[in-house]
Amino acid sequence: MKKLHLLLPFLLLLLLASCTKDTPNPLPAETRDWLAPEFSTTRTFYSELDEEDLMQITVKNHSKYSVKKNVINYQAVTINFESQKQNLHLEVEGYDTTIKLTSKADPGEPRVTIAQGHYYTYQGFDREYFPDFQLLGNNIQFVEKVVNVSPTATSIKEFYYAKNAGLIGYKTSDGKLWSWLKTK
Repeated sequence: MKKLHLLLPFLLLLLLASCTKDTPNPLPAETRDWLAPEFSTTRTFYSELDEEDLMQITVKNHSKYSVKKNVINYQAVTINFESQKQNLHLEVEGYDTTIKLTSKADPGEPRVTIAQGHYYTYQGFDREYFPDFQLLGNNIQFVEKVVNVSPTATSIKEFYYAKNAGLIGYKTSDGKLWSWLKTK
């Protein structure tokens, strides 16, 4: 009987989820604009010293359920950026008016998440927003600069994420700056 009481809220949530409409609420255009690229691909990032780092990017379209006053089915997109050389594992998820950036660290390191929407919540990160931003001589518009407050010796110190472009650059703990765009 005790196990039934523990399962009852979960079963109720499943029942409510099955009663919702089948089509998820679409992503607002403003949220979709921050979810780039649209398709899985690779990108080469270049350091100030012209070193190269290949970034594997996977894009997954899916539904996400949220319980507020009732169960809501949202269209969602999750983008994973995995570096071949650096300790960079960045996950970007967008749904409704929320963009969630999660630095997925190696085992033993904490996962750090920021979420932005109507309200900003930052845990372990500081951020700055730039309508115009210079990265290795290239001008890029609408950039979030996210600073890891307590980077480890092998982690990313800062990353730069742009509207309509996605991850455009990052700075490693040793101070080396990497950019998707080659130095002009």
